[in-house]
Amino acid sequence: MKRNDNYMWILPSILILLFLFSVKFCTRRINEEYTVVKAERQDISLFVSARGEIEARDVMPIGLDIELGVDEIYFKEGDYVKQGDLIIRFSEYQEEQYKKEIDEIKETLAAKSSKLRFEEEKYQLSGDNNIEELQKLRGKIQSLQNSLTARQSKRKLIVRDITSPVSGYIIKINAVKGGTNDPAKPVLILAKKTDIKIVTEPVTKEKARLIQTGNSALISSVNDPEKEFEATVYKIDDSQGAGFAAVELLTKNVENRYLHEILNVKIFYQKRENVVAVPSSALIKTEDKDKNVKYYVYTIDKENRIKKRAVDPGLSNGEVTEIKNGLEENEEIILTPDKKLENNTIVRRKDIEREKREREERLKKIKEKNSEYNEEIEKNNREILKLEKESGAKKKDTKKAEEEIIQPQQKAMTLEEMEEEDRQNRE
Repeated sequence: MKRNDNYMWILPSILILLFLFSVKFCTRRINEEYTVVKAERQDISLFVSARGEIEARDVMPIGLDIELGVDEIYFKEGDYVKQGDLIIRFSEYQEEQYKKEIDEIKETLAAKSSKLRFEEEKYQLSGDNNIEELQKLRGKIQSLQNSLTARQSKRKLIVRDITSPVSGYIIKINAVKGGTNDPAKPVLILAKKTDIKIVTEPVTKEKARLIQTGNSALISSVNDPEKEFEATVYKIDDSQGAGFAAVELLTKNVENRYLHEILNVKIFYQKRENVVAVPSSALIKTEDKDKNVKYYVYTIDKENRIKKRAVDPGLSNGEVTEIKNGLEENEEIILTPDKKLENNTIVRRKDIEREKREREERLKKIKEKNSEYNEEIEKNNREILKLEKESGAKKKDTKKAEEEIIQPQQKAMTLEEMEEEDRQNRE
């Protein structure tokens, strides 16, 4: 009986060992590497993307009532200027011309006034002066005084410099260097930095319906997408034609921007904060015959064994997806599962650090090859220049030698002719 009891204890132990052996050595393995990532807490936002442009909401015209010559223009249309920045400098010529004319009128006026006093005194003493001549003289003096007043008024209008009265953008400059301004037009049109807006290209009304005034946005230049600044939606303009609308935004971050600059615009309309999320590529979508949709991920443990696990996805922006249920923070999953994967399969992890090192090594080799090619090209260019220079020098030497050969012959022929002519003359 004791012996049978011993068998009863040994049998389960053998079965357990067999099971562990089968799990360890009979589990399906895939000799392929997969990238592994962790489920992490992060913010997920949904947004509408569009191109936009900086425009003016309101403008400030600056005009002159006098025509002046333009010496220098220090900014161009679309530039951002700070209060006090010198924008246009005018010529001194008009001021000097008016000063000269004023001095000449004053001189003439003084002479005419002196003559009038003399004639008036003479008339009072003798009474034989023509009263009409006195009136003409008084009329000329009045005309000179009017001209003097007019020129003095215009001289006060002359400015040498136009500086920006506000910080903002230059909308229009109605002047060119070396030319003159037109008094009938504002010489400068500005927009205060508080009076500019960002206007998107027309977006579909389906997208526009997702957006509300007050929504936040991130803006970046197409030339420098890494540097972003914030803006706020203040108007949705649906007058863009059937099915389209433009979105207008305001921002306080206007320095280092320029008018009509093309921008990338992301307008956020939904946001979830601090949620467990995974890359969207890690999700597997299935649908049964009744069209019931389910989502799965493949988790991976320390022994690199994967398990298929159902999850409940939430908000997704296409790049990352919220996981409401089925997965905990920091659990590891396969980034891009494929059809080769099955439940309880053992796989190989991709060595991210090794891949990084390999990429850096490949990049280094490519740069070295490019450097060698560039050195070879420079060497060839130097050789080409040297050969061209030598070839040019040889051509010059050849030409010079030919001239030296020809020149003596020409001189010799000339002497012979002269001797022959002299001999004939003697005869």
